[in-house]
Amino acid sequence: MKGNTKTVKTISVIMLILAGMIWGGSFVVVKDSLDYITPLWQLALRLLVASVPAAVLAVIKLNKWDRKSICHGAVLGVIFAAALIFQNKGMQYVSASKSAFLTGTYVAFLPVIEIVFLRRRVAARKIIAAVICTIGAAVLTLQGRFVPEWGDLSLLACGALYAVHLIYIDENMSINPILLHTGQIIAAAVICLAVAFIAEPMPAVNPRCVPGLLYCGILEVFVGFFFQLLGQKNVSTSLSAILLSMESVYGAIFSAIFLGEKMTLRMAIGSALIVSAAIINSYTRKVSDNEIKFDTRS
Repeated sequence: MKGNTKTVKTISVIMLILAGMIWGGSFVVVKDSLDYITPLWQLALRLLVASVPAAVLAVIKLNKWDRKSICHGAVLGVIFAAALIFQNKGMQYVSASKSAFLTGTYVAFLPVIEIVFLRRRVAARKIIAAVICTIGAAVLTLQGRFVPEWGDLSLLACGALYAVHLIYIDENMSINPILLHTGQIIAAAVICLAVAFIAEPMPAVNPRCVPGLLYCGILEVFVGFFFQLLGQKNVSTSLSAILLSMESVYGAIFSAIFLGEKMTLRMAIGSALIVSAAIINSYTRKVSDNEIKFDTRS
């Protein structure tokens, strides 16, 4: 779909906001489901659920697949799977609201990766945002002896991998988003199934897990990450990170409403710093008219 620059840009922003809201809700769903199923199997099963509509799309677009699409989809799937594994394992030990804020630290990791690994020039405000976000994560995670817990480190690793995920998408915008999305889901499902088989015993699926698996598989993975790919196609990586990182705010709100979680003063300060970093890390690149497109036919 192509259209007016302003209209398509607005639709892109809305897609990213909706993705953040869907992901924010998933922290509550995943945290609740971990009471009934082990983390790796929960992850493997929700990716299997997401693979069903992804496989349908893959068949529909069968004549569009080429080596480039398959390779980049597979690489994105490896990054995606690794991020999700760290996230699910970390959520075993950390509250849903805190998990949401720690995952959102990809805002801080973005400029670090751009400077250190990609050798890019980064605006000062991005560096300031990274520092503030790091301080916020420290306030949120460090305990009495200033030693982070295992769950905190796992979720910070997830945040770093999501930053890589954002950058990899930005570097491969020429690839059809449908192919990229279906490729990453199917690759991630295969990886997470293999890891679950090796690392955890086969579970007996509790019926109480089913609604959560459907939410995470269809809405969080299939719809949410597809919205990310389409939205990021017409919005800068930095603005995408800001809008997506609001998942931490939605996660905290949903955790308070549905799980009855309470936020301590320390958590409130750390969370506020992370959100402030997301706001400071503002949109810097203008998108020209001929860059604006949602064309999924190419």
